[in-house]
Amino acid sequence: MDYLEEALKATEAVPFATIDGENVYDFQEAQKRNRRELMKEKIQGRKVKFDERPLNPDGVSYARSRSENICVNPEIFTKNVYRITKYGNKKALEFVVDYRAIKGKDSNNVYLKNIPTYIVGKVDENYKLLAKGSVSDTEFVNKFNDSLSIDDMVIILKAIQEDENSVNEQKSLKTLL
Repeated sequence: MDYLEEALKATEAVPFATIDGENVYDFQEAQKRNRRELMKEKIQGRKVKFDERPLNPDGVSYARSRSENICVNPEIFTKNVYRITKYGNKKALEFVVDYRAIKGKDSNNVYLKNIPTYIVGKVDENYKLLAKGSVSDTEFVNKFNDSLSIDDMVIILKAIQEDENSVNEQKSLKTLL
């Protein structure tokens, strides 16, 4: 009964974000989730998965490995800088989420001449991706000075992820000709 008592004492891990339908945990919450899964295995017996891992088109390497959860450092995952801008007649925020560019900003050593940006605004009380853009490295260093908190940036990342495909819809040759 020790295992049952351990399982009852264990708390459910809380993800700090859900991206692409997958829960994303910080390191402590991922450890909680792993411990809870181990408790279940001890009580119920281990369930072995015999399914094959998907292969890449080259047929040599695996497309992905099996994993039960996604664990990242929230500070790195949500690293951002932004500036307030206009999109049409609306006020919007222009974000840079390129971690390497943001880290190089302090030393004025940005690795790109043009940094990709996401322009996000409020539409019907929800945040939406309005457009994608780019800024020069000097404009990036001089104008992008503020950043959002982890919780606020998770909301923005969800908006970017949900609307990214609809902003740049790619057309098929079959529909064009």
